[in-house]
This record gives sequence, structure tokens and C-alpha cells, in this order.
Amino acid sequence: MGGQKEEEEAETLLMNPKVLKDEVLLTFVVYFLSMYPTVFTRLRTEILDRVGNERRPTYEDIREMKYLRARPMRLYPPRTVKATTWPSMDPTKPALYIPARTKSLLDDRLKRYLLPNPYCFLPFNAGPRVCLGQQFAYNEVSFMLIRLLQTFTSTTLDLDACPPHARVPSEWHRDGKGRVAVEQ
Repeated sequence: MGGQKEEEEAETLLMNPKVLKDEVLLTFVVYFLSMYPTVFTRLRTEILDRVGNERRPTYEDIREMKYLRARPMRLYPPRTVKATTWPSMDPTKPALYIPARTKSLLDDRLKRYLLPNPYCFLPFNAGPRVCLGQQFAYNEVSFMLIRLLQTFTSTTLDLDACPPHARVPSEWHRDGKGRVAVEQ
């Protein structure tokens, strides 16, 4: 019995990839809310208008919060950094080439295959590789953000809390473009 207790106490955040991923996501969200106070303010206003300071949000509340749903994708839309290939699941067909800086993989194939017959992707919930748990994960993060912004009126970035060896290199701000230039 003592050995099991020692093992449980010795477990760290790094030993559980799911917990680590959740913690990194939470840290990233709070970081961006600190970097963009106008986003924080607008998001908090939407939350307070919809659910107030104390009420727990419902699924309907989360679904109706348009700014909460849209803002993260507008700050940094997903895109490829480098050109790459996506291997084909069918060995008789070639890999899919994805150019650098591609923002969407939805092209004429969407019209040709998915729209006429969405159930051709039946294993993926009638859509191209749509994760069945995607909505659950979205609701978890939204719930956490709502409760956080109900509690706090602002966030600030404490640069002194970051050890000097872990800080963003100063040359990033001098030579960087886009996000690199403002990264803290």
C-alpha cells in the first residue's frame, strides 16, 4: 500500500499528457487575453450580458455567445507554416500537396464530394474527419473561460515572473514580423 501512495505522490504534470495539454491551453488563452485587453473586455461584456456575474452558463448560453465562438480563430487563423504533403489513405492515390501559408483545405473537392453526399464520411459524423468529441471539448473550454471572466475584471502579463533564460529573445521584437514582433 505504501508503494502505491509513493507512486501517486511522485506523479507530475508532465506524466499526464492530457492534463499537460489542458494546462497549456488554459495558459495560452489567459496569455492572449492579457496581450489583447480589448478582446478581454468585449468577451467579458458578452459573458456578463448573457449569464451575469455568478450564474453557471448553460449549453444554450455558450451556443449563443457569438464573440466567444469566433474570436480565437480571428486572432490567429490556422494555417500551414511550411509546404508539406498529406499522405493518402489509399496507396493507389498520390499524397495531397499543401502549400505554405494555406489557410483552408476546403477547395472544389468540398463541392464535388461533401456537399452532394455528406454521408460519404459516415465514420466521421457525416463530415470530413469531424471529431465526435469536438463540441464537448469546445464547451469545456468555453465554460472555463466564462467562469474565469465572471471572476476577474482584467488580466495583465507579469514579465518579471518569467525567468530570464525562458524569455522571448530581444531580437524577435527588433527583426520580427507579425506575431513574432509582439510575442512576450
